[in-house]
Amino acid sequence: IVKPDFEKDFHDIMITTSYINDNRFDFRFLRSESISLYCTPSYIEKYAQPTTIDELLEHNLMSGIDPNVDTDVDYIIFTNKYTKEKQYVDSTHSRIRLNSAMIAKDIGMAGEFIFGSWGFLCEEDVRLGKIVHILPEYETFNVDFYIVTRKNILPVEQLFIDFVYRCANRSIASDVLDNS
Repeated sequence: IVKPDFEKDFHDIMITTSYINDNRFDFRFLRSESISLYCTPSYIEKYAQPTTIDELLEHNLMSGIDPNVDTDVDYIIFTNKYTKEKQYVDSTHSRIRLNSAMIAKDIGMAGEFIFGSWGFLCEEDVRLGKIVHILPEYETFNVDFYIVTRKNILPVEQLFIDFVYRCANRSIASDVLDNS
């Protein structure tokens, strides 16, 4: 995740994970997304499926590089979505460390690792049975997304922003179904 230089790189509308208190722009919360764990069915056949956070230590788990400070993530914090209980996993022995959920998914789909990725990147492959959501009650590394615009936007830009909101929050599907 690269923090944009709003002086140099600003476009009319941007989606970013960086919230900057800058009165020249409007930052509107879009949605939160967290990293969850996935693997391939062939990984499960070969190594079994972990059923607890503690069992992850016995598996080929990819780890991360914190994109904000460019350092290895030595301990992954898993939060139970329902109880909010936190568990820590020592990831200092991970053979692969990445700072991209998209690349983690690509490497993980080769079959030899449990990988963390964004749910929106994996939901279609989960639905098709290409990958399996591991320990779905846990998540890690939550990120907020924002839409950034100039203060005074045109009506057509507002329509586009509304469309992005509806897509990001999956309410666009209900629009299609309601109009069919």
